[in-house]
Amino acid sequence: MYKSIIKILPQKEFTDITNIINEKIENSGYGEGIILIHSLHTTAGFKIMENEILSLSDIDDFLKRIVPDSIPYAHDKINLRQVPPNERVNGISHVRMLFFDTSISIPIEDGKLLLGEWQRLFLIEMDGSPCRERIIILTII
Repeated sequence: MYKSIIKILPQKEFTDITNIINEKIENSGYGEGIILIHSLHTTAGFKIMENEILSLSDIDDFLKRIVPDSIPYAHDKINLRQVPPNERVNGISHVRMLFFDTSISIPIEDGKLLLGEWQRLFLIEMDGSPCRERIIILTII
């Protein structure tokens, strides 16, 4: 088994991390196996999808329609929760994360992620700007 921690500062909602993960796999010495990729955050997760600008725009538009910014979210009532006074107002981020997973398992073949021709692994960051550093745990078996 191989374990590693990656710290990433995403610059946008959809960050293609395929090459970063493949580099970690290459450095692990594992040519075959399964990698479990896990986010330690409730508003950051993963999805395998195509890295095509119009497709990503469609996904972003879908999220905005299905989970709009214009409605109030109970999570944003900071005064009703036991949290630090500088807590982020991010109820929308938690709701949008319902469409993504905080963990994902992917086969490894020939020392890299086994993905289809157009498939890429994305870190999805729903907590907006400014982005915060995210910790990702990798486990290869």
